[in-house]
Amino acid sequence: MKSTQTGEGIVDRLNGALSTMRRERDELHRQKDLAFERLKLVREERVAVEKVVQSMRKELEKLSIETSDEGRKSENESIETLIKDVNRLYNEVR
Repeated sequence: MKSTQTGEGIVDRLNGALSTMRRERDELHRQKDLAFERLKLVREERVAVEKVVQSMRKELEKLSIETSDEGRKSENESIETLIKDVNRLYNEVR
């Protein structure tokens, strides 16, 4: 009778350990899924920022071409501001 109780106790402890391991496994899977979702969102955001940077570069090139050597000081300041913004965004994307 005593060995049956001991055996049942061992089985109960093993079942408890197995249940704990399954909960931990499930929690790790949820954490992994959340991490992949965050990674996906960050990648999408990066692509969007890269598109903005490309657009700003094209606009900058367009302004550079349109501005002649006799361009006004304000236009040069605008271009410098755009260059700084493009470089800042580019550095943030990296």
